[in-house]
Amino acid sequence: MSLDAVPRPEPAADQILIRVVAASVNPADIRIAKGLFPRVKQGDLPVTLGCDFSGVVEHCRQHPAPFRDGDLVFGMARAGSGSFSDYLAADAGAVALAPNAIDLQDTAAVPLAALTAWQGLTLHGGIVAGQRVLILGAGGGVGHFAVQFARHLGAEVYAVGAAQDVRFLRELGAHQVLDRNSAFETTTTKMDLVLDLVGGSTQDRSWAALKENGIIVSPVSQPNERLRAAGGRPGLRFILQPNRIDLDRIASLLEAGVVRPVITGRFGLEDAHTALSQQERGGIRGKSVLIC
Repeated sequence: MSLDAVPRPEPAADQILIRVVAASVNPADIRIAKGLFPRVKQGDLPVTLGCDFSGVVEHCRQHPAPFRDGDLVFGMARAGSGSFSDYLAADAGAVALAPNAIDLQDTAAVPLAALTAWQGLTLHGGIVAGQRVLILGAGGGVGHFAVQFARHLGAEVYAVGAAQDVRFLRELGAHQVLDRNSAFETTTTKMDLVLDLVGGSTQDRSWAALKENGIIVSPVSQPNERLRAAGGRPGLRFILQPNRIDLDRIASLLEAGVVRPVITGRFGLEDAHTALSQQERGGIRGKSVLIC
């Protein structure tokens, strides 16, 4: 990976030119850099990394609405046209006004992770107040938002994470915290919904924690068909869809103090490689941001 000088992008008619203030680091950035992301193949490299951002509207052709030059915004970039940059041409439908209640730099940690958590719980998981929800990988970027959203939506939240994250997850709103190295799936309390953010054998084990009519949803991997069929319960993989409606909802929750991003690392753009290396090693609590 290298830091290069590139021309300022020219936004299309349905795009906004953003002066980027900060971006955040996500697992997707690792896959893009390796040419393993579905929409960015090896032959597309090199590309600009970065999935989400916060910044200032530099130019918008859509006056007088929905944005004006100088507005503080946050949102998601197209894969391969990333936010690890001084300027970004972003799709207008994937951008929203930033909340005033938190620092604009910290807002960069929100879009991808919070949208994934929100859509997994609501759109795909159909969460209902009073349900029991098991969140696998609860201490990570998506997981720490999922814990807060699920609690806000009235669920009884069971968070699976590292032993050192027990206090952290309780402070975010988890009712019960289960050690990921324990037999968490043997809990006598059965779940209405599992939000899987880990995949692999951890996901496979979680079938045993479901009620008969429970469901597993995952942005990581397709639930095991054999295990799904054996239990007769649904499981699905989803891909987040950036949209302003959901970003506006999340912004209102940030504004109200219902949810907050947890920032564990701050890096300059020149140190993006270090931030990405930490992300690849795993075990990061919350999110890391790049100050652009």
